[in-house]
Amino acid sequence: MKRFIRSLFVALALVASATTNGFAFDVPVLHGRVNDTAGLLSPATHDKLEATLRDLEQKTTVQVAILTVKDMQGQDIKSFALKVAETWKLGQKDKDNGLLLMYTVKEDRYRMEVGYGLEGVLPDGKAGDILRQYARAKADPKKGTRDFDAAFTGVVEQVAAIVSAEYAKDPTGASMRGTKIDGDAIWIFFAIAVVLAGFAGAVHAALGGTVGALEGAGLALYMGWGIPWLIVLIVVGCGIGLVAHFLLEAGLGGGLGFGSSSDSGSDSFSGGGGSFGGGGADA
Repeated sequence: MKRFIRSLFVALALVASATTNGFAFDVPVLHGRVNDTAGLLSPATHDKLEATLRDLEQKTTVQVAILTVKDMQGQDIKSFALKVAETWKLGQKDKDNGLLLMYTVKEDRYRMEVGYGLEGVLPDGKAGDILRQYARAKADPKKGTRDFDAAFTGVVEQVAAIVSAEYAKDPTGASMRGTKIDGDAIWIFFAIAVVLAGFAGAVHAALGGTVGALEGAGLALYMGWGIPWLIVLIVVGCGIGLVAHFLLEAGLGGGLGFGSSSDSGSDSFSGGGGSFGGGGADA
């Protein structure tokens, strides 16, 4: 069920990305844990980070990957980072403990995309603080600083320290999980939303569409997703309400007794991949 939900949400993210920016920039092929396609890191730092992240995974099962790109060609970094994390299948399937650290040169943006299984120890605010204190402080081109070796090393070491300390307390990883709803809960929410939109649609097409749109917007805002997601879920929710109305009007719903309407839809990490829902931060 969770895999179905993840696939559905990734598909919606792709639609949102296509709607706003097209498919001009695809997810790079995964080459290990450090994917410095922009060429920002020295060979020594690249190898050191690769070893650090490999050791972290062996000790805690947490999977962390780094990606740098030269130009995102207008795409939103939050949506794109989510797409990368899902495509690379970061994190163990049942633990959702993946993390993507990303930087784009032209847009000069850092992004830390955090899986559900790590949001308890790396909530959005904490992720943002780490990026500002350990990345921006060392590499901020607008201020003339470009020590990306120190920037990425600082972030990775801080994340590794936090994760390792928590894992030592609870090797099951349960204490690192966030409080946001998981895939099964989202499925339940989706089912309830369809029912409510259907009931509203039985009364009137406009009411069904409005209720569905509000439900879609509520989910996007609760999960902290960006504008593309907000637009997509509003459209999908509205569509559910309208479809429910016309199905009922055609007699497929059996009549709900609410009165009649006035009117006559690459490579990957081992472990199967975890769940990502837009948790993390930019800097």
